[in-house]
Amino acid sequence: MPSVSEPEPAVQLGPRERLLAAALEALAELDATALLNAVGVREIAQRAGVSTSAVYHYYGSLTALADAVVDHVFDPGTDPVGRMIDLMVDLTTERFPLLPSIQAHASELSRVTHDTQFSIRMGLWALGGPRATDAYRDYTRALNGRLTASLEALYRQWGREPRPPFDVAGVVNAVDAFTNGTVLRQLVDPDPARVMQYPRACIAMTTTLLRVFGDQHNTDDRLVEMNHFPLDRRRGVSAATEARTAATRSRILYAAGELFASSGYEGTTVAQIARRADTSTTTVHSLYRSKHGVAVALVRAEAHDLLTTLAD
Repeated sequence: MPSVSEPEPAVQLGPRERLLAAALEALAELDATALLNAVGVREIAQRAGVSTSAVYHYYGSLTALADAVVDHVFDPGTDPVGRMIDLMVDLTTERFPLLPSIQAHASELSRVTHDTQFSIRMGLWALGGPRATDAYRDYTRALNGRLTASLEALYRQWGREPRPPFDVAGVVNAVDAFTNGTVLRQLVDPDPARVMQYPRACIAMTTTLLRVFGDQHNTDDRLVEMNHFPLDRRRGVSAATEARTAATRSRILYAAGELFASSGYEGTTVAQIARRADTSTTTVHSLYRSKHGVAVALVRAEAHDLLTTLAD
């Protein structure tokens, strides 16, 4: 008959450990009223240049003052979200919006990092109790709702839509979460490299999660396309063969560019591209997999040419 092990006796904590545990428990149970009480009514009154009785005259109680603080800190009307919307609207006028996009995201990172209210919001949410948590939730939903409504119209104008399973709200939430995390890291551990990395990461995220109208690839399709390890097909291939392949690729992209300009993406087929490039549809598919692949390669080639020109 198997023996039943005796339960291990509870570890007895010493006074030092019990004090630490009690302090952590007390922090977890704080709310906005307790935070203001720790500051002290007298300190608050002195900072305002009034008597302590004025606190109760105007607010009735410390709890009412705490509620007013929470309402003010998490008032979505005080956040300049319209500024970011205006910056993004300006990007739709750019054919290659990479550099303006980097500048817009970098500007937003700088603004939030230097916003003293950001740290207060984070601290009040963390230690302000359930009411502060509810207020922060409503604040975030309100701001993201305004961004979502604006971006839905903006994406339509731009000819873009989110790749499933994302919708516009999902894209906004993802970027918002990334921004908050980046700002927190930058506040506690400033790093100049992060200022360079953040806008490019935002652009990489939104570029991956968006698609042009007519593209049926979802997010997973796009990730598979990006995240694979192809075999090195160049082994054993002669220089002449590589040159012919490069020439064929160039003809295909040139033909596609002309057709997309005259007939649009939807009005162009792989067969038409192949005929204009004087090659077969099989070759187009083998080199680019699909019309979408041709379009992506064309945009990349044009962007590369533009960046090369800017570098010169």
